[in-house]
Amino acid sequence: MKWVIGWPLLFLSLFLPEPYREQSLAVQTIICTFYQKMYTFQLVTFFFVLSYFVETKLHHILSVQILHHVVIVCTIIVQYMEPKYQYFCWCLVGWSTRWLGSVNMYAQPVRTLLKCIVLLLVLKGKWRHTRQCNLKDELKWCWILFVHESLCVFLPVQILYEVYSNRVNVLIV
Repeated sequence: MKWVIGWPLLFLSLFLPEPYREQSLAVQTIICTFYQKMYTFQLVTFFFVLSYFVETKLHHILSVQILHHVVIVCTIIVQYMEPKYQYFCWCLVGWSTRWLGSVNMYAQPVRTLLKCIVLLLVLKGKWRHTRQCNLKDELKWCWILFVHESLCVFLPVQILYEVYSNRVNVLIV
């Protein structure tokens, strides 16, 4: 159901005019409540609904855009270095998106759709199956939705870190 109805309805909401966008998001959130286990589409739905209600403004001033991206980069670094402050940082990203945001998810639906596809590919890649991932782990990757596509050059760095950050104790006989 999540692939048959959930994801397509979420993607469709990007292209629908009002009030249909709101109605599709409402149906999407209801679909999310059917699942007891947390899935990626629920996290992405949360960010879509948050973006819808926050009504981010696009800022075209370079210094404002740079500051917003610095906040997001710091959030991801804190997510890895000091996870106990991750909710503080994500709250900061939410406000930064509102005040300093350079990307509005609904203003350019094709861009957002492509970002969602990149996010899905990253979260469902073969390398992610090496260990059990939860929603907190997937939250680390949601920066893809809030930044300009050019920052996706950092994806390989983050993927390599995820793959090689876990130490494996090998007993040599």
